[in-house]
Amino acid sequence: MLRHCTTCKQDIEASDWNRHSASHRRNGKGANRSQKQAAKQRAGFACQDCGRADLELEVHHRDGNWRNNSAANLAALCPVCHVQADAEIKARG
Repeated sequence: MLRHCTTCKQDIEASDWNRHSASHRRNGKGANRSQKQAAKQRAGFACQDCGRADLELEVHHRDGNWRNNSAANLAALCPVCHVQADAEIKARG
């Protein structure tokens, strides 16, 4: 039996529901540590916008929804690009 996750818009097997829903719980703000680390690793530990690898990376939610922690929604950005990306989301409303 499948359950639909309204956070990440995925259909999840009922037997995996508890583990899946736990992945959406906040650790501080936004994605949890393992999700952040995975996003940085997918990006090759460099900013996905400017390519810089000499600054500490932050994880940005592309759609502006901190509850949507799907891998496709998480981008590893340097602090400068993260501020710019957040400003673009805010400007869109």
